[in-house]
Amino acid sequence: MYEKSMTLLIGLYYLYHKSPKQKKALQRAFVMMDFKASIMPTRIGWTRWLPHLDRSLSAFFKGYRVLVYQLQTSSHDNAKAEGFAKLATDGFLILYLLQLKAVVSMLMRLSKYLQKQEVSLADAYSRVAVTMKGHVTLKSESECLIADVEQVLSDRAYDGIELTFRGQRPQPVLEKNVDSVIGKIEERFPQKDPVIEATKITGLNNLP
Repeated sequence: MYEKSMTLLIGLYYLYHKSPKQKKALQRAFVMMDFKASIMPTRIGWTRWLPHLDRSLSAFFKGYRVLVYQLQTSSHDNAKAEGFAKLATDGFLILYLLQLKAVVSMLMRLSKYLQKQEVSLADAYSRVAVTMKGHVTLKSESECLIADVEQVLSDRAYDGIELTFRGQRPQPVLEKNVDSVIGKIEERFPQKDPVIEATKITGLNNLP
């Protein structure tokens, strides 16, 4: 699922980045469907991959209805657009992307907090603990905690676009992804460290 997700997100960026015709067609579609601004697909990857992925997922879902409309319209004479239209309406893939967005959004909030100059070491570790707790909750509640996922399962559609569910549903990957994220966070930010405990006295947020 991850590979299919990256194929879709990267492919959409290059489809509209390299083709002025497709880009103009998408911009016209946003105007026609009464969007205040065009929400173009954004690039993922680079060194700061987390904010790029978060931005790409946000743009994809905010402009989803227009994207799918334009892709389906262009699919008659553009094989790439036809392929991306099928991926974008794959119900199982949309479910995966919504779950991925929930995980990435939590990590983005942590990343932005840690970049603040006034954050102490103790404050940073406290926020890391909160983020880990949030991921544990997300895993325990599973997909029912994500409103959009629950809606897709109920309506078999997203933002008014009917989705296609081919074959059997893949094994749930949310729990596996969250476990992997928590493991990586624990490796980088070990919680039981006497030095970290000692620095809590310097954190204003830790005062009674």
